[in-house]
Amino acid sequence: MQSVARIISEIREATGDTQESLAHKLDVSFATLNAWERGRRQPRQRYQKAIAGLARDVGIPFDMVVLIVDDDDGDALYLRLTLDKLDRPIEIHTSTTATEGLIQCGSLKPDVIFLDIKMPNLDGIQFAEIASDMQALRHTKIILLTGLAIDDRLRAAAESTMSADVLTKPATTQDLESVLPAVIG
Repeated sequence: MQSVARIISEIREATGDTQESLAHKLDVSFATLNAWERGRRQPRQRYQKAIAGLARDVGIPFDMVVLIVDDDDGDALYLRLTLDKLDRPIEIHTSTTATEGLIQCGSLKPDVIFLDIKMPNLDGIQFAEIASDMQALRHTKIILLTGLAIDDRLRAAAESTMSADVLTKPATTQDLESVLPAVIG
């Protein structure tokens, strides 16, 4: 999600909650909420959803909803932190498996999916092929991520799905700034 620290601060400002009272609403300790608001830690997915829900309830707008699907937690965290640097109101969700990501797509209807290509069981290309057939995702743009060199075969695979682009990991702020405007208009 856009900087969690910023969202928590905006929620507290809109509701008049103290850190302690907001921590109670989220069923976490004061220390945990304080670490989130100071940017020292990131909340787990269930808390991300709760924070996003509270933000929506108090009218904090998001430019876009992003889903990161990557089996490497470190790569997903790096991408999340890089997206946070864009200073745009982005609601960010993560998934560590392609199957879980497809399930999340049904309820999230993300604007953009950052999708790791090389994952176990169901890889990113297979995910993109399935997603291309999902009516709920007809306006969703997929950006494939790879730790490998981008070659003609990979570009052809991306073009055969609804993938908008292919980026080499780790994606930099400059990579994201160049690809997102073209993807979301």
